[in-house]
Amino acid sequence: MMEKTFYIVVYSKGIAHADLEIQCDILKIKFEEMNLSNDVAEQYVYKITKDPEQEIIEVYINGKSTHFDHVITGL
Repeated sequence: MMEKTFYIVVYSKGIAHADLEIQCDILKIKFEEMNLSNDVAEQYVYKITKDPEQEIIEVYINGKSTHFDHVITGL
């Protein structure tokens, strides 16, 4: 089995911390925004490596399910 690498870009007006959780064939990526300010949003790039068994990717920000527009895979 070959792992796949991809990158997720998150923009946040605070610090974005990420945790991963695996449930069967689901990879859950959970972001928490902390220390929010009124400044311009910063870009955070996360490198994710997953096994082929994880066919579904779910993304949460501050506990709420969300979507992502683009996935960039590793070369």
